[in-house]
Amino acid sequence: TRDSPHLSTIASLTCSSTAGALASIITNPLDLVKLRMQVQRRAQALGATIPGETYNHFFAALWSVARTEGIRGLLRGALTRAAFHVPNTACTFTAYEALKAYLAERS
Repeated sequence: TRDSPHLSTIASLTCSSTAGALASIITNPLDLVKLRMQVQRRAQALGATIPGETYNHFFAALWSVARTEGIRGLLRGALTRAAFHVPNTACTFTAYEALKAYLAERS
């Protein structure tokens, strides 16, 4: 309701879905570089070689991907990542808001 300080279920779903999508897309370059470095480290441990540049540290890897692959490279997999995180974030925050409203009414 208008007088209630709590969000409606639809508003909560909309806000949390949007937040989940934006967070996923904005942090995708960091996750992409982390994953590539993990694969590189695992391949090195197994004695395998991976084609392409070897990353020495996180920021060098981030710069290398940005320089060689551009914005498309940094955002590779962003929609898939968002498709995973949006429902999770929406369910979590909507349940939280509903429980918070329920407990506020009881007290």
